[in-house]
Amino acid sequence: MMRYVFTILALLMLLSHSMVVPEQTLKHEHYSAQSSHVSSVSIHADSLTITADEILQLEAMLLSATNTTVEGQVEWSCSNGTISSDGIFYPWNAGIILIEAESDGITASINLTVTAGVATSISIATSSASVLETNSLQAQLIDARGNIKAASSQTVWDVNGEYIGMGSPDWIPEDTGFYDVRARLFQLEVTKTVEVIAGSPHSFVFPDYMTVIAGQTYTLNPQLLDINDYSMPMNTAGPLSWWAEQGTIDENGNYSSTNTGMWNLTVTAGNVTGSGVIHVIPGSAVVSQVVFIEELEHYTAGQAYEVAVERRDINGYVGLVTPELSKWEVSSGGLSLDGNAVFWTPSKLGPATISTTDESIQSSIDVHVVHGNAIDVEITSSHLNVNAGDQVVLEIKAVDVKGNSWVVNGTFDFTKGPLDELVIYEDYVLLQAASTSQWEIEATWFDERTNSDFIAHIEFTVSPGRLAFISLQGEGQILPSDQGIDLNPEFFDAYGNELDSIELNWTIDGEDATLQMRLSEGVWASSVVGGHEIRVNADGIFGTVRLNVIPGAAHSLISDMDSGFVVHAGVATDLLVEVIDIHGNVGESSDVFIEMNSTIGEIEASDTGIGYWSFTGKIAGDYSLILREDDASHTIPLTILPGEPIRIRTSMNSNALSQGDIVLIEIWGVDGFDNVVPVDFENTSVKCNAGSATHVNGGTWEIEIDESGNDRYCTILWEGLLAQQFYDVEEVLLGGAVGSTNTAIGMLSFLLGLILLVMIVLVRKASNVPQQDWDEDVFEEEGVQVMYDEEESEESEHPAGPKPTLDEESRKELATLAVTNGVMQAAPGTTQGSTGWYVNTQSGLEAWEVTPDGAWNKLD
Repeated sequence: MMRYVFTILALLMLLSHSMVVPEQTLKHEHYSAQSSHVSSVSIHADSLTITADEILQLEAMLLSATNTTVEGQVEWSCSNGTISSDGIFYPWNAGIILIEAESDGITASINLTVTAGVATSISIATSSASVLETNSLQAQLIDARGNIKAASSQTVWDVNGEYIGMGSPDWIPEDTGFYDVRARLFQLEVTKTVEVIAGSPHSFVFPDYMTVIAGQTYTLNPQLLDINDYSMPMNTAGPLSWWAEQGTIDENGNYSSTNTGMWNLTVTAGNVTGSGVIHVIPGSAVVSQVVFIEELEHYTAGQAYEVAVERRDINGYVGLVTPELSKWEVSSGGLSLDGNAVFWTPSKLGPATISTTDESIQSSIDVHVVHGNAIDVEITSSHLNVNAGDQVVLEIKAVDVKGNSWVVNGTFDFTKGPLDELVIYEDYVLLQAASTSQWEIEATWFDERTNSDFIAHIEFTVSPGRLAFISLQGEGQILPSDQGIDLNPEFFDAYGNELDSIELNWTIDGEDATLQMRLSEGVWASSVVGGHEIRVNADGIFGTVRLNVIPGAAHSLISDMDSGFVVHAGVATDLLVEVIDIHGNVGESSDVFIEMNSTIGEIEASDTGIGYWSFTGKIAGDYSLILREDDASHTIPLTILPGEPIRIRTSMNSNALSQGDIVLIEIWGVDGFDNVVPVDFENTSVKCNAGSATHVNGGTWEIEIDESGNDRYCTILWEGLLAQQFYDVEEVLLGGAVGSTNTAIGMLSFLLGLILLVMIVLVRKASNVPQQDWDEDVFEEEGVQVMYDEEESEESEHPAGPKPTLDEESRKELATLAVTNGVMQAAPGTTQGSTGWYVNTQSGLEAWEVTPDGAWNKLD
């Protein structure tokens, strides 16, 4: 269809050209004839990326020189896969595939990307792993055509059935060997046997002990290990380089030497190295003798000494050899093997013999063993169990590692126990035990041999001796009739030490009461008031106790103030309270308490005697005082009157004061509990610096305000108490002499008018005065003014003294005290009540003069 459209358009264009320029038509026709040949080929595909499971339809477009499509035969080819003659591409392997289309010798090409298709199987890429190292597990997916791609992060791994992780997890094997590794992705699963091998070569390790007979050859065979000590073949490290301190080593590791002794060896491969020691010994023994590697005059118990045999062979080679441990014998101590070396550790003090058999030759050596270095000290006692009257010997002994001990001259420190029972000698201490006591003894000793300090500690208890005295509790005790007493017999030896309980025979007031007292376990009670004697005996030893029975717990209470109890606040007043027990016996109270809030009043035992109680009231008023003891209660009327005044308080009926006002001030006292105490008019003095004060009635005074200013005050004196009321007075024009401020302003306006008229008259007269005279008058006046200023510039000392400097916090603290006490507080440098500087209730610093008669005058 498109071909037909293009043909029609071409005809229309030719027609339009023929109508205008016929010559151009010929040329176009000639060109059109050429347009039937293929000028270019283009390949079209819906996608340039496909999977190996898909097919792709390709189309080739043949274009003429005029860019019009033409018909033609197309030959298709591809670098991998199959493509049909009609352009259908069938992929094989994943990768970049070249597609070519050719027509009339003209070729076009494109690159297709083929990726692996849907996985049909899964494989494990990891073939081996290193022990104790981090190994990443990798899996691959394979499609139907054998294309491979990496497995997804949802791949699940387990090793020998143990879950490892998902994706590409890290796996750290704990040992070498073969492991079953399984990977699963949805329905795909694969298992592979992975070998875990040693890691990179790290070091060479020789055997702990290598020995060779002098003149013979020994093949060295060290182990090659990775960093985690896992073995691997020697050739893994590469060519080996050998070195010997004595002797020679060939390239195959064969060592030979004729010099006996212990010699160092080294092997190296690249940066991997290792070292060892080889022992070159003589041949068959001709002469053999036990020797110590370190020969000493004597040997110390507890220390290890290496022993060996000095052997001489038939060729004259002499060297040290060590027979097997089983071929050694010792008379003291023990033997041990360290590598190929035999060590003897002596234990028993005195002579000792060490012997062995080297091949068929026996030899021995005799040595002397002394005690080793002290590792501890101990305090020894001659008695395991100490009783009062025993004599105990205490010594300080040092102990070595083998348990050998010896007396040393240390220092005793008796931290617990009666020191008067000790007798101290040079090398020991004698304890003459007399009292049962807990002994704690510490000993110190400095070992000059090792420059070490040692401390020992011992504890023991001295038990009592035979019964010598019986003690009963309660002697002279006063016992309530409704209570019992545990007589609690105590038993003592001749030194006054207490013994354990012993069965007793009892006698009460001359009658046998053994059964009764044993059943009550020594607890006795009596309802009979009066004195009683109780006697006990055991093992011929007697004990006696006398006690007095008094009335029991209160059943009811009586007092000496039943008709009414009147007290003053803060004044302790005695009250006698007695109890009546259930038997009707009367006695003094001993444990009275009251049902009253402690803020109103408190009661406590009086010093007057038993039964007397001191009550202190606090809040004035009428109350019911409820007394309680045990289950008994008693109520008496109580009146608390105010106590002695300790502070004066004031109140003014107005805060906004002006000159000419009359204000009332209320004055009263308070005691220590804020109870109101009326002031006594005759003994009260009220003085105010703002005006006169006149008594009205009771605690009320009237003040006529004459003086204005800030911090006006009234000073009140009563019963030796002082208080000040501060206030501010607003100034009124003319001092209030003509009435209110408005009236004063009117009068001043009238006076100003008169003054203005007078000035007008004076100005007119002054205009007639000659200019020269007026100037002289002015100069004279200025001269006078200058002299006045100089006189005024002279300063004088302040009558209150130098003004102190106070920070804001100090001012606030003093102002708070002024508000609390009602009196201005003296600033630093001023004595309270004397002339000086004071801080008022508003934190202001003011100077005040205090006259001998007690009057206060503000100075500034």
